[in-house]
This record gives sequence, C-alpha cells and structure tokens, in this order.
Amino acid sequence: ERVDGLVLCATTRNFRGKPVERALFSAMNGLSLATRVTPTAWQTTMARRIIGRRIDDGSAFATWARSEMRRNDLRTIVEAGQAIGAFTSHEWIGGVDVPTAVVVTEADTVVPPSRQRKLAQAIPGATVHPVAGDHGVCVMEPRRFVPPLLDACASVAHRAGQPGPVDA
Repeated sequence: ERVDGLVLCATTRNFRGKPVERALFSAMNGLSLATRVTPTAWQTTMARRIIGRRIDDGSAFATWARSEMRRNDLRTIVEAGQAIGAFTSHEWIGGVDVPTAVVVTEADTVVPPSRQRKLAQAIPGATVHPVAGDHGVCVMEPRRFVPPLLDACASVAHRAGQPGPVDA
C-alpha cells in the first residue's frame, strides 16, 4: 500500500548464489569482528591495500570506486557487504504486485546480467530495459544509462496510472 511501482537497476534476487560468493560473504563475518578490535590506522592501511588490489584496472570507474570507498571506514564497508550478502528475496519476490521494471546492465561484471534477468522473470509482469554498460554505467556514462532508466520509469508510471518522468 506504500509503493505504486518499482524500478530496479543492476541488481539480483540474492548475492550468494555461487560457492565463491557464499565463501566471500561468510568471510565478512570474521572481517566485521576484526574491524571492531583493530586500531583505525591499521584499518585504513589495510583498506587501501585491499581496495587497491580489487579495484585497479586503470579505468575511470575503478578510480571513482577507489575514491568513494576511501571516503568510508573499513568497518562500514564490511558491514555493508555483510548486509548485501545476507539479503535474499527468493521467498517473496514472486509476490511483488506493483508494476515493476528491471534495468539490466548488459556488460555487468559485478552482478551478472543473467541474474538480473532472473530477477525480472521472478516478478510477475516485470519489464526489462537493457543498457549497454557495466555496473558503474549510471555514474560513468549517464548519457547511456538515463534513456533506459527513463523508459523503465515511464513504463512503471504508465502501468500504475501515474504521469511518467517526462510528463511530470
């Protein structure tokens, strides 16, 4: 009763589908405990090393992501990772009963496009709006991302009987 429609972008029903993902998110529990007892200076040094190794392909997105992650403390990042890893919508996603659109980032290396499409298939009547780009396309290439996003918003607004983003 609080939501007239949904537009979901570059996401999935859960983030623990593969064994390597389950192992990674399980490790977050230990990391979370470690960040609570480790001095802040050590956390900063470790975060810079870990972030530098994980996000270091020289791309503009990698540079932006490193910058954003460095603005937060390691504990916050780890606990956000825990929350993402614990999330699953498998049991209830099929019960979504409002107009829904899923923007699928077709070259996504963070959330595989096949899992984004499975999310859309799990929601009755959901429409799919592909965008040619990786997970960060919304930040790095908004001119490519915004048109499919607006199409998704217009689709949901139309089906919900509301004025669309261009009509408002």
